[in-house]
Amino acid sequence: MRNVVLYHLQSLDGVGEEPGDWMSDGGEEIIDNLGAIIARQDAVVLGRGTYDYWAGYWPTADVELADLKQQDGGDIGIHGSIELSRTLLRADLVDELRLVVAPALARRGRKLFDGEDDGGLRLLELRDSRRTAAGSLLLSYRFAAT
Repeated sequence: MRNVVLYHLQSLDGVGEEPGDWMSDGGEEIIDNLGAIIARQDAVVLGRGTYDYWAGYWPTADVELADLKQQDGGDIGIHGSIELSRTLLRADLVDELRLVVAPALARRGRKLFDGEDDGGLRLLELRDSRRTAAGSLLLSYRFAAT
């Protein structure tokens, strides 16, 4: 079975919209971290907004995620797409969270974890944590078995 891995950039206060001034760490550590995550993926699921942004770069697909997860292969990545990510989290279809937390307070903007209709408590296991030279945190969590 494949893992669905949600990669998400956010400010310390949880804002995760298109990075603005709050995401100033674009160093090699961030790029290397993303490269390692993508290297394990052979499929990516995008929401409409992110798809529109990346459509020229990614092939199209019409496979449902629950079916795709049951097939052999690498990780299935979710990049960006806050609404899609929220939907998949509520449906318990995400296996891992890979978060980049910037050392900034954005103070406004959409958040991945908004507390609305979140489906209740889900416990996570910290798999890895690192700090970049610029102070961002690279966090890897796996959802605990329920």
